[in-house]
Amino acid sequence: MNKNINIKKQSKIFTIFFSIIIVIALIMFSKTVTESGPVEPVFDAMSFYTDLDTKTTVTQEELIAKIGEPEKIETWNHTNSKNEKIEITTLYYDNYAYEYNFYENHLQRISINKDIELKDEVTNLKLFNLSKNDYTKLNNTGSALRYYNCGVNDLWIWNISDNIAKGTKITYTSLFE
Repeated sequence: MNKNINIKKQSKIFTIFFSIIIVIALIMFSKTVTESGPVEPVFDAMSFYTDLDTKTTVTQEELIAKIGEPEKIETWNHTNSKNEKIEITTLYYDNYAYEYNFYENHLQRISINKDIELKDEVTNLKLFNLSKNDYTKLNNTGSALRYYNCGVNDLWIWNISDNIAKGTKITYTSLFE
């Protein structure tokens, strides 16, 4: 009878030890699959906030001080979802590759009109110095990715073919919804 108890104890110890090894292996494997490692951002969307707590963005003057004089400035009317006309001022840079849209002198949206090589759905956020949180939502249409609540109101990567995006919009407020 003592021999049976001893075998049962050894069996329990082996089962516990084996279970711990399996759990450790699963944790290590899941980290290698989900962590994309360090990613060099192609554009720092977060650098255009002057106050992260209030989500205040740069003014036109602050943007010009930061990146220089624009090639062109254009004022136009945007019709919002309430059918109201809103005056937008756009500053253009780098042969129209970058458009900075302002309303009431604060940055609302940045449009990037150049090719950007994409990675996976999590790493794509890191390319813009953005991150996923509990409230982040993704709408993937196959030719476009739209991330909501990822450090900015939304990141819209569109016209995607062979992991190359032809355009990106980084929106800081709900003005363009």
